[in-house]
Amino acid sequence: MESKPDIAIVGATHLIGETLIQLLHERDFPVGSLHLLDTGEAVGEFVAFGEERLRVRDAESFDFSAVALTFTVGDPQTARRIGEAAAESGSRVVDASGAWADDPDVALVIPEINPHELDAIRYRGIVASPDCHTVLLWLALEPLRERFGLRQLFVTACNAVSHQGKAGIEELARQTTDLLNVRPIEPERFPQQIAFNVLARTADILQGGHSADELRLVEETRRLLPHAELDMMVTVAQIPVFFGDVLQIYGVLEVPVDVDSLRAVLAETPGVEYIEAGGDETEPSPVTDAAGSDAVYLTRLRLAPERGDVFGVWILGDCTRKGSALNCVQIAEILVKDYL
Repeated sequence: MESKPDIAIVGATHLIGETLIQLLHERDFPVGSLHLLDTGEAVGEFVAFGEERLRVRDAESFDFSAVALTFTVGDPQTARRIGEAAAESGSRVVDASGAWADDPDVALVIPEINPHELDAIRYRGIVASPDCHTVLLWLALEPLRERFGLRQLFVTACNAVSHQGKAGIEELARQTTDLLNVRPIEPERFPQQIAFNVLARTADILQGGHSADELRLVEETRRLLPHAELDMMVTVAQIPVFFGDVLQIYGVLEVPVDVDSLRAVLAETPGVEYIEAGGDETEPSPVTDAAGSDAVYLTRLRLAPERGDVFGVWILGDCTRKGSALNCVQIAEILVKDYL
């Protein structure tokens, strides 16, 4: 084990990259030398790491044999090309770009659910963090599935504009300002006006009318839970929120239960904070609670009238932080302890 490994972050100027850097500092991650890398015009920028400001270097020319651990974020094609080179140089790679989303030889890992899958990094040198919705969904629901079984799942995920990185955030801010000042809207990152609007999809429509984001959640669930016999239907929509996602869930359990039994399981689930709707506390929202938080929030838990096997619940989380960057850091913490 290396007590303080040297680390590289490819995509350091991306939103998730900057959040990764922030979390490494906040969690006192054992960093030897930290190398911030990117490509194109981002090379030469400066990014804060604690009290330091580090210059971003060119990922294309970096010698990855000099670092024990590499994070890859941002553009999937670039991340895959550079990540493969890093792994071949002997660096362990943790990816949050989705570059290996459909590669069965690269394990998808959520440390709270399947940390044993990190053993696969010994052979390929790469491990992947799932899509942020996959992380939020199964952190909340896997304990319920293990306890009561789960036959069907219907998911409506509402994306914050942070999924589109800094450009998405800037466009929502710009459109909001333009509308409030009675100026015309000029969509750039989004196909239509996003300010004060909801869009029916977030990615290209593929087979059967499903979007790429919707199919990815289904496929990653099958990889993450290979023995689960589960039918899924997913809708992913775009909402005008900067940070914080909401997943509206309807599920069909294998056995009838009461709400108190569901609450009891959620109360014991690490990383999950359940807040009763209509109670003394205000129900969590993506803006006031999920944004910037490490927790996954649940509220509006209920059973269908006269059905003990059908439940509904809201899941809220920050996909940039908990759903992506923090999951990668938690993976890396295990790698440093047991695999480096």
